[in-house]
Amino acid sequence: MLSNEQLRIFAERGWLIIENAFSADRVAHWKKCLDKLHADFASAWVHKGNAPTHRSRVDNLFLLEPTMRDLCIDPVIYDCNRQLLGTSMHYLESYSWVTGPDPGRAEKRDALRDPDTWGWHRGFRPKWGVFPDDACDSLINSLVMRGIIYLTDVGPGHGGSAVLSGSHRLEGDYASLKDQCEVVEAECPAGSVLLFSETLIHSAVPIVTDNTRYAMFFGFSPPWVRANHDGFLIPKETLQSIRNEKLRAILGGQVGFSGQVSEMQR
Repeated sequence: MLSNEQLRIFAERGWLIIENAFSADRVAHWKKCLDKLHADFASAWVHKGNAPTHRSRVDNLFLLEPTMRDLCIDPVIYDCNRQLLGTSMHYLESYSWVTGPDPGRAEKRDALRDPDTWGWHRGFRPKWGVFPDDACDSLINSLVMRGIIYLTDVGPGHGGSAVLSGSHRLEGDYASLKDQCEVVEAECPAGSVLLFSETLIHSAVPIVTDNTRYAMFFGFSPPWVRANHDGFLIPKETLQSIRNEKLRAILGGQVGFSGQVSEMQR
């Protein structure tokens, strides 16, 4: 569970890091899983001009790797996302990136470290994605919660994702908000989690060190929000095979609008 202070920080910044959320043993297991998945299923991402590939992505980890599904009901993920969503949670997506050092880092380090060149984006305007919390108007709930589990240490230049802190409540884009919102790169040890609202402007960051970043990404929403595309949907036969009712409901066994009953009445 998040403390009142953590909830306040999230409301103010739109993001929160939970350090050392998962043990070294779990991190090592997930890295081993990613090595296999990326060898078997990864999509290739190649630089312009056919420079060497240094990023690979695998979608729908929860479908490809059953041992990762329990993340949905792990207290770190389940309790925190429920608090920040303000309601029941529904699985939207899961994927992973294995990202190596940028091939041009020796010649273009300064350009690669310039935030103006990064791919800043967000999925929702604040108007549609952030709302006051039921219990406290100074706290917020988010329509879509995103999270990153880092399986390697990250910091500036090492592949820690960047956020435009505080932009989750402000209309505009990176260019119009960069002078009033701080650019922050995630800095935390392996096993830590970055949680953020999808209204927060954020970006991947080029790796200019010798680090190879392993990271798992996930998204959750209320049950009445559908997955981004069918590739993230869990097949019915897989859902039917899951015995844990809470996990089955989160993964798609309970979706759609069925009346927004207050959490206080559940």
